[in-house]
Amino acid sequence: MQTVEEEFAVGLCELVFSTWVRLSIAGVSCAFLLLVCVSPVLGTESVLVWQGSVDSSGDEVVGPVLADGRPYVIVAKNTWWYKYLPYNLAADAMYYTTDASNSIFWGNHFPAPGGHSFLQVDEHDVDWGPFSNGETGHTYTIGWNGSGTAVSFRIVDWMDNDYTNNVCHVDMYVYAEITVGGRVADWERQVFMYFCATGLIFGSAMILAFEKRARG
Repeated sequence: MQTVEEEFAVGLCELVFSTWVRLSIAGVSCAFLLLVCVSPVLGTESVLVWQGSVDSSGDEVVGPVLADGRPYVIVAKNTWWYKYLPYNLAADAMYYTTDASNSIFWGNHFPAPGGHSFLQVDEHDVDWGPFSNGETGHTYTIGWNGSGTAVSFRIVDWMDNDYTNNVCHVDMYVYAEITVGGRVADWERQVFMYFCATGLIFGSAMILAFEKRARG
């Protein structure tokens, strides 16, 4: 038979345990809601860092310094003539046409000879992707990782290597991929960890108390 003091102690333990359970449930729920609902969602956004043009004369154009390891997006747009007068034959970053009727809306198109690209980046051929006709402005987009140096562009005339009859340019845009939004605040993590830690401490204490009561 338990004494009054023992019954009081057991009752107090049960009250503390019950109160802790309720507070823990409420606290963990609040912490979870803060983590899910309050914390901003991370995402990416493209910000224009450089705009220029690459002439069909074959001269190299030096763009901005791209931070090492940082992702960028490079966009090329427009056409240029690889045989201007009287032929009216055009090309863009990746393709050329033999249709002289229209330099923007092509009746046919072919990839640059030899697996090359007309528009090179850092003196290398680039796969600019599927053909873009006049409806989409002969626009091409690629992803590019910075190397800590200035990026360069150049139009190479793979058709006849005669730059004296080339006219016009390709418009260039360089975008930086940046992270937007926020992160989980340190105090939110602390709240969550606090309830986890106190749960272990009080839970262990309550188990010992009930085991002692069972033995008594």
